[in-house]
Amino acid sequence: MENSMLNRAFLPLLIAVSFATTAKANTHLPSADDIRQMAQELSLTDLDVHPDEKGSDATGTLPSGTRVELDLHRNGKLDKIEARGHQTMPLADLMPLMPTQFSAPSLTPQSPITKLEFDDDHLEIEGRTGDGQEFKAEFSASGRLLEWKQD
Repeated sequence: MENSMLNRAFLPLLIAVSFATTAKANTHLPSADDIRQMAQELSLTDLDVHPDEKGSDATGTLPSGTRVELDLHRNGKLDKIEARGHQTMPLADLMPLMPTQFSAPSLTPQSPITKLEFDDDHLEIEGRTGDGQEFKAEFSASGRLLEWKQD
């Protein structure tokens, strides 16, 4: 009998906390306007905006024809852009996102990139070099190469 009374007392509290948590989670989503602005900066076409708790915030097609997924922080800044499936995107399509002083002698505008991820103080690029070897590189926020790993 005591368990039943406890369950009845805590059930409304549990429901209230659940709704509050869901409402708070929705405030952490980027706005559709921020997503569209980022898509415009990248000249994306076929844009599908879907900011939710599951998966990417948007998908679209770069000028090269590569389908990509975009993830933004709640403040509207880009967190990550990734080629869908096992595709790659040319570095040239990503140059609007790169720091002005970006320099990587091993990369060309045609370098196939699989993912570009931003952090507050650095960015990471994953892709393949001209000879097909996979790499992961880390750059400072200003574009200076910090680390280069190649498989």
